[in-house]
Amino acid sequence: GANNYRFGNRLNTSARVFYWKNVRNYTFLPNVGFLYERNNQEQENNLLVTYSGGQGIFATIGVENYFNNWSLGCTLMQPMIQNFSGGTVVANTRLQVNIAFVIPRRGKEFKIKN
Repeated sequence: GANNYRFGNRLNTSARVFYWKNVRNYTFLPNVGFLYERNNQEQENNLLVTYSGGQGIFATIGVENYFNNWSLGCTLMQPMIQNFSGGTVVANTRLQVNIAFVIPRRGKEFKIKN
């Protein structure tokens, strides 16, 4: 049945170094770092699924931008070392884009300070 398939646990962790720069009401944080990704093998009917799971290390470069209550950022991730699905799957360059709105507390304005 449909409940006999189990996805493997996944772990993503990263370390970044960034530079903090304020210009008037605008703050930007360019950054570089590394991302580690690990995917455990999946199971079907309590048997490990061939060509699933794996791990990789990615180099990252990005920037986070803050203006008033808004945040906009992007990160480029380039695979450096990888072994996904027994080598049958090759990870390509990834682009992550994020946008956020910070809801201020009543009577308080959100400010990024250095």
